[in-house]
Amino acid sequence: MKIDMNINRVINIYSKNLNISKTNENKISLNDCIEISKEGRELQKYIDLAKNTEIKNGRVDEIKRLIDEGNYNFNAEELAKSIMEYIKECDK
Repeated sequence: MKIDMNINRVINIYSKNLNISKTNENKISLNDCIEISKEGRELQKYIDLAKNTEIKNGRVDEIKRLIDEGNYNFNAEELAKSIMEYIKECDK
């Protein structure tokens, strides 16, 4: 059995395969797309709103202190109502 070691032939085959691979990559990337749902866009709006909301550090520190001391009490129903009212106002 004779093995032909023609290096130019090997390089040519490698180059052809490389070109085919690059062509296939380009074809795949042209067909890729991302579709964001209505809910996803709404969620992004609220995320942006939260990022741009100014936080009063003094009040945050006070609440942290009360929680650490075990003295922070709140009405969950009132908190939920307040959050919903705030969201509704931001939608206007």
